[in-house]
Amino acid sequence: PDLCDNQEKLRVYFKTKFSNLVNDELRKQESKKRQLNKLSYEDISEVAHLIPNPEMLLDEFVCFKDSLDRIKKLLTNEEWNLVQKLASGNAFKGKKNIITKVKKLIKHLEGE
Repeated sequence: PDLCDNQEKLRVYFKTKFSNLVNDELRKQESKKRQLNKLSYEDISEVAHLIPNPEMLLDEFVCFKDSLDRIKKLLTNEEWNLVQKLASGNAFKGKKNIITKVKKLIKHLEGE
């Protein structure tokens, strides 16, 4: 209550309280408990080429799309729909037959 009348003491009190609050928050953030949640950064640029990439490379993707287009031309619309169902993981009657046919077409295309 006596700080309300004295502006100078109020400023000092506020500055002290505020700086203590900021310091406490910084300590909390940097405590050992919080550091466990932080991920450590390691530079892997020198060995990044050794890490396998789950994505297809561009040249592999172009060859894949070309093979699909060539197979599509050799199949009927119904067979192509079955191939699309097969690629999406759906179950259907005649699945084994379409797999066999596509494998034969792939071998035929590889021989060209």
